[in-house]
Amino acid sequence: MKAVPKLNLGPAGSLQAQRLDLNAGDSLETTRYRREELEIKKDKLAACFGVCSEITPFLFVSGREVVSDRALLRGLGITQVVNCAGLHVRNHFEAFGPAEAAEAAAAAEEEEGEEGRGPAKVDHKGSGSSIKYLTLHMVDSAHVEDVTWFVYDVIGAVEAERLQGGATLVHCVQGVSRSCAFAAAYLMWASDQASAASGQQKAPLLGFQGPKLGYAEALARVKARRGVASPNVGFAAGLTQWAKLRAHLCWANHTAPAQPLLPPPPPP
Repeated sequence: MKAVPKLNLGPAGSLQAQRLDLNAGDSLETTRYRREELEIKKDKLAACFGVCSEITPFLFVSGREVVSDRALLRGLGITQVVNCAGLHVRNHFEAFGPAEAAEAAAAAEEEEGEEGRGPAKVDHKGSGSSIKYLTLHMVDSAHVEDVTWFVYDVIGAVEAERLQGGATLVHCVQGVSRSCAFAAAYLMWASDQASAASGQQKAPLLGFQGPKLGYAEALARVKARRGVASPNVGFAAGLTQWAKLRAHLCWANHTAPAQPLLPPPPPP
C-alpha cells in the first residue's frame, strides 16, 4: 500500500502558506517587470523635466517646472497659458498689483536693454506680462474627471490665440496626462478643420495636411514631440468617444466634419 504524501503546511501551518510559496517566483518576476517599467518612466520624466515640448509652432506642452520662467516663455513666443492643474499650480504672471507690475516692468526693461531689443511690452492694468491665462481645476483621474467637459474651452482658446499670431502653452503638473490629452484633442479637431477648409479661403492650419486624425494618430504625433505623453485611460476613452460622436453627428447632419460641434467663439 502506497504511503500518502504529507502536505508541507509551512511555518504558518496552513495551505495558504504553501500556495504563496508556489507563486513566489511569479510574484518576483512581476515585481521586477513593474520596477523596470517605473525606471523607464522615471527616465522619460527626467528627459522632459524643464522642457517646453513644441507640438506645433503655436502649441506647446510642459509640466509645472517651466511656467514660472518668464524668459523661457518670452523666448518661445508664448502669449497664453492653459493651466490644467489650477488646484496645484498657480498662474505666476497673473493679476499683478501696481507695485509688482512696476517692478516687473523695470526688470523687463533692464533685461531687454542688455540684449538690445528695446523695452518689453508690459500691461500695467492686469499682469506684468502679455500672457493670458485659462485655468482649469482638473484632477488627473480616470474615474472622476471627464476630459470632454473642458475640451472645447481649450480648443477655442488655442485657436483664438493662433489666429491672433500668438502661441499657447498647455501645462499640468508633469506634462504627461492632462496637457497631452488636450494637445491630442486639438490635433484631432484641427485635422477635421483642415479637411473641411480644403479648397476654401480660410486661415491656414499649419502642419495639418493629409487625412483626419483619430485619437491614436493624434497621440502618436504628441508622443513624437514629447515622449512621456500618456493620458490616463479615462481621458483616452473620453477622447475616443468624442471622436466617434463627432463623426456620427457629421454623418447624421450631412455637414462638413468640423461643423456640428465647434468651440465657442472667443470673447469680444
